Amino acid sequence: MRCSIMLGLCCALGCAADGGDAPMGGASSSGGGSTATTASPGTVTADASATSNADPAGESTTGAPDDAIVPGVGIGAVALGSRWSDVEPFLGAPDSSLRFGNLLFTTFDTSGLEVLLASPAGPDIDPVSQVLSVAALEGSNYAGVVTPGNTRADIELALGEPSEEVADVAFYVEGVSARYEGDVAQIVTVFDPYTLRTTPPPMVGFEASR
Repeated sequence: MRCSIMLGLCCALGCAADGGDAPMGGASSSGGGSTATTASPGTVTADASATSNADPAGESTTGAPDDAIVPGVGIGAVALGSRWSDVEPFLGAPDSSLRFGNLLFTTFDTSGLEVLLASPAGPDIDPVSQVLSVAALEGSNYAGVVTPGNTRADIELALGEPSEEVADVAFYVEGVSARYEGDVAQIVTVFDPYTLRTTPPPMVGFEASR
Protein backbone atom coordinates (compact mmCIF):
# COMPACT_ATOMS: atom_id res chain seq x y z
CA MET A 1 0.00 0.00 0.00
CA ARG A 2 1.41 3.39 -1.00
CA CYS A 3 0.43 5.16 2.21
CA SER A 4 2.52 2.70 4.21
CA ILE A 5 5.57 4.44 2.72
CA MET A 6 4.60 7.75 4.28
CA LEU A 7 3.67 6.08 7.55
CA GLY A 8 7.09 4.45 7.54
CA LEU A 9 8.61 7.85 6.85
CA CYS A 10 6.99 9.26 9.98
CA CYS A 11 8.10 6.36 12.15
CA ALA A 12 11.60 6.02 10.73
CA LEU A 13 12.60 9.67 10.78
CA GLY A 14 10.67 10.99 13.76
CA CYS A 15 13.25 9.78 16.25
CA ALA A 16 16.19 10.50 13.93
CA ALA A 17 15.40 14.17 13.46
CA ASP A 18 17.04 16.90 15.45
CA GLY A 19 14.91 17.37 18.52
CA GLY A 20 12.58 14.64 17.30
CA ASP A 21 10.42 17.13 15.39
CA ALA A 22 11.13 16.58 11.70
CA PRO A 23 9.77 15.66 9.25
CA MET A 24 6.55 15.70 11.26
CA GLY A 25 7.10 19.37 11.99
CA GLY A 26 8.87 21.98 14.03
CA ALA A 27 11.97 22.24 11.84
CA SER A 28 11.74 25.09 9.40
CA SER A 29 12.98 24.68 5.85
CA SER A 30 13.76 27.04 3.01
CA GLY A 31 10.15 26.79 2.01
CA GLY A 32 8.55 24.31 4.37
CA GLY A 33 8.16 25.27 7.99
CA SER A 34 5.69 22.57 8.95
CA THR A 35 4.72 23.10 12.59
CA ALA A 36 2.55 20.12 13.40
CA THR A 37 3.16 18.85 16.92
CA THR A 38 2.76 15.45 18.48
CA ALA A 39 0.01 15.61 21.06
CA SER A 40 0.14 11.97 22.06
CA PRO A 41 1.45 8.72 20.54
CA GLY A 42 -0.10 8.30 17.10
CA THR A 43 -1.90 11.66 17.22
CA VAL A 44 -0.83 14.78 15.37
CA THR A 45 -2.52 18.15 15.59
CA ALA A 46 -2.03 21.06 13.21
CA ASP A 47 -0.83 24.32 14.71
CA ALA A 48 -3.36 26.89 13.59
CA SER A 49 -0.81 29.69 14.02
CA ALA A 50 1.56 28.26 11.42
CA THR A 51 2.33 30.33 8.36
CA SER A 52 1.10 28.87 5.10
CA ASN A 53 3.38 28.62 2.08
CA ALA A 54 0.58 29.08 -0.42
CA ASP A 55 -0.11 32.44 -1.97
CA PRO A 56 -3.47 34.07 -1.14
CA ALA A 57 -4.02 34.61 -4.85
CA GLY A 58 -3.93 30.87 -5.39
CA GLU A 59 -0.55 30.75 -7.16
CA SER A 60 2.06 28.08 -6.59
CA THR A 61 4.49 29.10 -3.85
CA THR A 62 7.00 26.27 -3.77
CA GLY A 63 9.27 28.76 -5.52
CA ALA A 64 9.65 26.43 -8.50
CA PRO A 65 7.75 25.46 -11.66
CA ASP A 66 4.53 23.52 -11.17
CA ASP A 67 6.22 20.31 -12.32
CA ALA A 68 9.26 20.53 -10.03
CA ILE A 69 10.25 18.32 -7.09
CA VAL A 70 12.22 20.45 -4.61
CA PRO A 71 13.70 18.56 -1.62
CA GLY A 72 12.69 20.13 1.68
CA VAL A 73 10.20 22.47 -0.03
CA GLY A 74 7.46 20.62 -1.91
CA ILE A 75 6.29 19.33 -5.27
CA GLY A 76 4.73 21.61 -7.84
CA ALA A 77 2.01 23.71 -6.26
CA VAL A 78 2.03 21.73 -3.01
CA ALA A 79 4.42 23.27 -0.48
CA LEU A 80 5.24 21.77 2.90
CA GLY A 81 3.37 23.58 5.64
CA SER A 82 0.54 24.67 3.33
CA ARG A 83 -3.04 24.41 4.53
CA TRP A 84 -5.60 22.25 2.77
CA SER A 85 -7.55 25.40 1.91
CA ASP A 86 -4.49 26.56 -0.05
CA VAL A 87 -3.76 23.37 -1.99
CA GLU A 88 -7.31 22.13 -2.60
CA PRO A 89 -7.72 24.45 -5.64
CA PHE A 90 -4.72 22.71 -7.25
CA LEU A 91 -5.50 19.15 -6.19
CA GLY A 92 -9.27 18.88 -5.99
CA ALA A 93 -10.88 16.09 -3.99
CA PRO A 94 -8.65 13.10 -3.23
CA ASP A 95 -9.28 9.87 -5.12
CA SER A 96 -8.59 7.90 -1.96
CA SER A 97 -7.78 8.64 1.66
CA LEU A 98 -6.81 6.74 4.76
CA ARG A 99 -6.70 8.07 8.31
CA PHE A 100 -4.53 7.10 11.28
CA GLY A 101 -5.66 9.32 14.14
CA ASN A 102 -4.97 12.86 12.97
CA LEU A 103 -2.71 11.70 10.15
CA LEU A 104 -4.58 11.68 6.84
CA PHE A 105 -3.06 10.05 3.75
CA THR A 106 -4.60 11.34 0.52
CA THR A 107 -3.92 10.22 -3.06
CA PHE A 108 -4.58 12.23 -6.22
CA ASP A 109 -4.50 10.15 -9.38
CA THR A 110 -4.57 13.00 -11.92
CA SER A 111 -1.58 14.83 -10.46
CA GLY A 112 0.18 11.61 -9.43
CA LEU A 113 0.67 12.81 -5.86
CA GLU A 114 0.16 11.45 -2.38
CA VAL A 115 -0.13 14.06 0.36
CA LEU A 116 0.21 13.43 4.09
CA LEU A 117 -1.82 15.89 6.17
CA ALA A 118 -2.05 16.67 9.86
CA SER A 119 -5.83 16.86 9.92
CA PRO A 120 -8.36 17.25 12.74
CA ALA A 121 -10.79 14.34 12.88
CA GLY A 122 -14.00 14.70 10.90
CA PRO A 123 -15.86 13.37 7.86
CA ASP A 124 -14.29 15.99 5.57
CA ILE A 125 -10.79 17.42 5.30
CA ASP A 126 -10.60 20.42 7.59
CA PRO A 127 -9.41 23.58 5.78
CA VAL A 128 -6.67 24.08 8.41
CA SER A 129 -5.20 20.62 7.76
CA GLN A 130 -1.48 21.00 7.11
CA VAL A 131 0.80 19.37 4.53
CA LEU A 132 3.49 17.32 6.29
CA SER A 133 4.90 15.58 3.23
CA VAL A 134 4.12 15.08 -0.44
CA ALA A 135 5.12 12.22 -2.75
CA ALA A 136 5.37 11.92 -6.51
CA LEU A 137 4.13 8.49 -7.55
CA GLU A 138 5.36 6.12 -10.23
CA GLY A 139 4.35 7.31 -13.70
CA SER A 140 3.99 10.96 -12.70
CA ASN A 141 5.78 13.55 -14.81
CA TYR A 142 7.81 15.78 -12.51
CA ALA A 143 11.25 17.33 -12.90
CA GLY A 144 14.04 17.80 -10.39
CA VAL A 145 17.27 16.28 -9.10
CA VAL A 146 15.27 13.28 -7.80
CA THR A 147 12.23 12.00 -9.69
CA PRO A 148 10.38 8.70 -10.11
CA GLY A 149 12.22 6.75 -12.79
CA ASN A 150 15.70 7.93 -11.78
CA THR A 151 18.26 5.22 -11.13
CA ARG A 152 19.95 4.85 -7.77
CA ALA A 153 23.26 5.77 -9.41
CA ASP A 154 21.83 9.04 -10.75
CA ILE A 155 20.31 9.98 -7.39
CA GLU A 156 23.49 9.23 -5.47
CA LEU A 157 25.49 11.20 -8.02
CA ALA A 158 23.26 14.20 -7.26
CA LEU A 159 22.83 13.79 -3.50
CA GLY A 160 25.53 11.38 -2.37
CA GLU A 161 24.97 8.35 -0.19
CA PRO A 162 21.64 8.29 1.68
CA SER A 163 21.76 9.29 5.32
CA GLU A 164 19.84 6.13 6.20
CA GLU A 165 17.89 3.34 4.55
CA VAL A 166 14.81 1.51 5.81
CA ALA A 167 13.88 -1.54 3.74
CA ASP A 168 13.71 -0.30 0.13
CA VAL A 169 13.49 3.42 1.00
CA ALA A 170 16.56 5.68 1.03
CA PHE A 171 16.35 8.90 3.08
CA TYR A 172 18.34 12.10 2.58
CA VAL A 173 18.72 14.86 5.17
CA GLU A 174 17.99 17.43 2.46
CA GLY A 175 14.33 16.48 2.83
CA VAL A 176 13.67 13.78 0.24
CA SER A 177 13.44 10.01 0.04
CA ALA A 178 13.29 7.49 -2.79
CA ARG A 179 11.54 4.13 -2.71
CA TYR A 180 13.36 1.78 -5.01
CA GLU A 181 12.21 -1.21 -6.99
CA GLY A 182 15.45 -2.78 -8.00
CA ASP A 183 17.68 0.23 -8.63
CA VAL A 184 14.95 2.49 -10.01
CA ALA A 185 13.08 5.05 -7.88
CA GLN A 186 9.34 4.37 -7.93
CA ILE A 187 8.13 6.94 -5.39
CA VAL A 188 9.86 10.19 -4.35
CA THR A 189 8.72 11.85 -1.11
CA VAL A 190 9.52 15.38 0.02
CA PHE A 191 9.51 16.35 3.71
CA ASP A 192 11.21 18.83 6.04
CA PRO A 193 15.03 18.63 6.13
CA TYR A 194 16.33 17.03 9.30
CA THR A 195 19.51 16.43 11.27
CA LEU A 196 20.48 12.81 11.83
CA ARG A 197 21.46 12.30 15.45
CA THR A 198 23.87 9.44 16.06
CA THR A 199 23.67 9.83 19.84
CA PRO A 200 20.67 10.62 22.05
CA PRO A 201 20.42 14.12 23.53
CA PRO A 202 21.49 14.57 27.15
CA MET A 203 18.90 13.71 29.76
CA VAL A 204 17.40 16.55 31.74
CA GLY A 205 15.64 16.54 35.06
CA PHE A 206 11.86 16.39 35.18
CA GLU A 207 9.93 19.17 36.85
CA ALA A 208 6.23 18.76 37.48
CA SER A 209 4.11 21.79 36.66
CA ARG A 210 2.51 23.54 39.61
